[in-house]
Amino acid sequence: MDRVVIKDLRLECRVGVAEEERKRGQQLLVDVEIFRGLREAGREDNIGKTADYYNVSLLIEKALNGREFRLIEAVAETIAESVLQQFNAERVNVRVKKPAALKNAGYAAVEITRGRR
Repeated sequence: MDRVVIKDLRLECRVGVAEEERKRGQQLLVDVEIFRGLREAGREDNIGKTADYYNVSLLIEKALNGREFRLIEAVAETIAESVLQQFNAERVNVRVKKPAALKNAGYAAVEITRGRR
């Protein structure tokens, strides 16, 4: 299956189990893979026939803007639902990485795969 891929989209988000974490925005890195047919987009050279990665990034920012989350799992679910609804995707993989989560690790992350219901 064809896919549109965004890697390491940098976003500020209020996320954390501890209230202190949620008081300030934290950087998250988001990877998104949108599975959908791209043949028509390629043959017609038509951005309207694809999941335009610029508009995907704007949608993700809008979906998270002004919200507060306890878990990065909830962030991932919010992103997946938004992308599936807006971009006619068959399925979407979302990985949310939290670089500041652990002192001795590059990041902690969750990854989900969701499809149309």
